[in-house]
Order: sequence, then structure tokens, then C-alpha cells
Amino acid sequence: MNAERFYNDHQRFMTVGHYRLAVVADLSCDCSDELINFSSENEYFNGSYRWLLFSEFNMSKTMNTVRKQNLNIDSRVTVVVETIEENLEFFEIFGTVRRRGGRTHVTKVGSKTKSSGIVWTCTTNSYYVRDDLGGVTLQGAVAILQRTNVDVVHELYERKVLSHEFGFTNISMGISLVKKGGYAFHCDNSYGNTFIMRTFSDHEICELQEMSLFPPRAVHLNVPKGSPLKEIFRVTLRRLLEIGLAEYYQRKLFMKRPPCLKQNTASVQVRLEDIEDLCILLAIGASVSIAILLIEIVEFRVRRYWDIKQFAKHYTGWLD
Repeated sequence: MNAERFYNDHQRFMTVGHYRLAVVADLSCDCSDELINFSSENEYFNGSYRWLLFSEFNMSKTMNTVRKQNLNIDSRVTVVVETIEENLEFFEIFGTVRRRGGRTHVTKVGSKTKSSGIVWTCTTNSYYVRDDLGGVTLQGAVAILQRTNVDVVHELYERKVLSHEFGFTNISMGISLVKKGGYAFHCDNSYGNTFIMRTFSDHEICELQEMSLFPPRAVHLNVPKGSPLKEIFRVTLRRLLEIGLAEYYQRKLFMKRPPCLKQNTASVQVRLEDIEDLCILLAIGASVSIAILLIEIVEFRVRRYWDIKQFAKHYTGWLD
């Protein structure tokens, strides 16, 4: 391809869709440095392109040229260097984020000789080679969500939170108030359930009621458009799900609500003041029952005495 034509219409030639574009260049050409520098300025060294660069003999000059370029961590750049013995050496090259203190990484992955053919000396799996980002420290930010539009939540906040002396308190105080009774406390479930598990009895857990004010929302890992870190993050998250590490930390850091053990045979502590009214009612019932029993006994004795007296009055002949 004519060099001038490529430089004038490079965006059309380098446009990619649902495929990867391969670029093969000979670094021994006089115009190769201009091509490499132009591609670096236009950020063509990324995961959308496969670069295969051929070089002859001068290994140091080749690497110095490549190290000056803006290579992303998802770059697919392979340099083939021909030695004086007419053997071939294969190098894989990628770079980390320069703005974060990154650098260019060169790894020899194989060689080819006339006697032994191609011998691979290093894995070509780009993820395992680049998963540590070359020691680059990344910075992150958390987006603040807007207030909810649910009217019930606004009314609850204004009537119960703002106007109460314990409207805003720490989680230990909030859970202790809930345990005392007559209070509701809004908090993150994972923190609240931890305190409930430690301080509530089985009976109190069964008596506890829960309502959701904010429905759960999916959380995404946001990166800038065209970020070279996208593939690394995507594969890492998939790996966490695949090996079960994500589920492990989900159980460890986000505790579910303690279950209500309805079949629990353990005794429940009952205080006397909790059944005071029942005791008074039982005492009244017992007193009334005893009074009725005494009345029945007296009535029985009086009736028996009267019957004997009447019998003796009318049948005196039968008595000695």
C-alpha cells in the first residue's frame, strides 16, 4: 500500500467491527519508524489489532524503537528478529499505563532454528502474563446515587428519623433499641444481621420483622470507553465466579438474616413480670373454685342432716 494513501485515509483502513485486524510490517524498511510512530500517536497498539513486526539483526535498535511507543496492556505485538545465524527469535511486547508509571514489557516466547524447529519457551496466554498490570497502581472512585423517589420512604424519613432523638445512631445502639422493642432501625443488612446473630436469642429472631426500603440494584465496574483494562477486568471477574471466590466473599462479607428455628427444642427464658397478669387470673380462678367447693360441701352436709332428721321423725318404730 502506498504510504501517503494510508496516512491520509488511515481511519478507514484501520476501522474494525466484530473482527480483529492484522498488521504485518518489516522494520528493516526505511519508512518503518514513521509508520510505528504514526500508529502509536493514533493509539493503534491495542487489542483490536494484531501486529507482526519483522526485524533483521539489530535487536537493540528494534527494542528501543518499540519501547518508545504507546503500547496498551491489551496490545498484541509480536516481534520476529532474525539472527546472524539465520535463526528466528519471537518476542511478545506489551505496555502498562504510562500515566500511572507503567513501562514496556518484552518477553521472549520462543525461537526457531534449522535443527530443532520452533521451540516455545514461555506461555502465550496474555491474561496470566499481564494479570498483575506490571505493578501499576490504579485509582478508583465511587459514584454517589441520587435520593429515592418513593413517597413512603420520604414520609418515613421526615416523621420517624428527623424528629427522633435516636434518628441517626450507630449500628450497635440501633440494634439494641430494636431488641428492646418498639423501634425500627434502617441499616445495611450485612452489618445488622451480624449484630442480630450475636445478641438476639432464637425466640427474638423469630419475632423480628424486616422490610425493604431500597430494592437491590446491580453494580457494574465502569471503565472509560476503549480502556485497555476492560479485557483484564472482564476475565478476572469471570475467573472469580468460576473458581467460587466471589461466592466465598459473598457469604463472608454479606451475612444473611439468621433463620428462625421453629423446631428448636431449647427452653425460652420467661420472666415473672411477663406472666404477672396470668398469675393474678389463675389466683382468682383458684379462689373462686375453692369458694364454690366449700359452698357445695356445706350444702351437702346440711341436706344430709335434714334428710336424716325427717326420716327419724316419721319412722320411729324401726329404731331401737
